[in-house]
Amino acid sequence: ARKPRSRSNSPSLTEYISTRWYRAPEVLLRSPKYSAPIDIFAVGCVLSEMIELKPLFPGSSEIDQTHKVFSLLGLPNEFNWP
Repeated sequence: ARKPRSRSNSPSLTEYISTRWYRAPEVLLRSPKYSAPIDIFAVGCVLSEMIELKPLFPGSSEIDQTHKVFSLLGLPNEFNWP
């Protein structure tokens, strides 16, 4: 088995992570942490779109995107953010 890379060896990440429609709430709120749940959120959005044949969160801007995500999932609170 491979050892996980330490943070110091990790490549720097770009600010623009994905297509707006697939961005996790953490990305929309500019969290500096990037982890697997962000990718899993994007995969879930893509799978939903494949099943429903329409985007789950079709935001027209970053603000609209944030509103659409939080309208469906609820606002973050002290128990689930950060």
